[in-house]
Amino acid sequence: MIDAPLAYHFTFGTYGTRLHGGERPTVDRMNNQYGMPFINRDIEREQRERHSMRHDAVRLSPCERELIESWLPEICLQLGWEYHVAAAQIDHIHLLATAEGDSKTCRRLVKRLLTQRLNQQQHRERWWAKCGSIRWVWKRDYFRSAFHYIERQRTTRG
Repeated sequence: MIDAPLAYHFTFGTYGTRLHGGERPTVDRMNNQYGMPFINRDIEREQRERHSMRHDAVRLSPCERELIESWLPEICLQLGWEYHVAAAQIDHIHLLATAEGDSKTCRRLVKRLLTQRLNQQQHRERWWAKCGSIRWVWKRDYFRSAFHYIERQRTTRG
């Protein structure tokens, strides 16, 4: 039997804010294994992706960021997970939590529950980009580093 990680470090972006081919490097389904190169600047690809968007990019307001940070501990409790820390930025979310189950399913659950709550405030067809990053946290040093990294980005303190 494989031991479970100490936690998962989930990171997922808001819809349309980090398109493939944009100024910031990205990964896609063909370039998403550890050590593979990032997708570099490709203006034509970025424009194709922008034209295929269903609505404008989502940038979280300060109020939405505060709500998300207040909801994530409740969501983790609801799912039976141990919440450690979360930060909501204008265009992405970080969550450090100990959870049982498939990490991709866990990420989908968090995104779905956040969407349900956000849609009670303001309905959007899509809040989040597809997928995101999941780091399995096996070592306490990485856990501490990830915790402090996320904590420094929090909109709210406490």
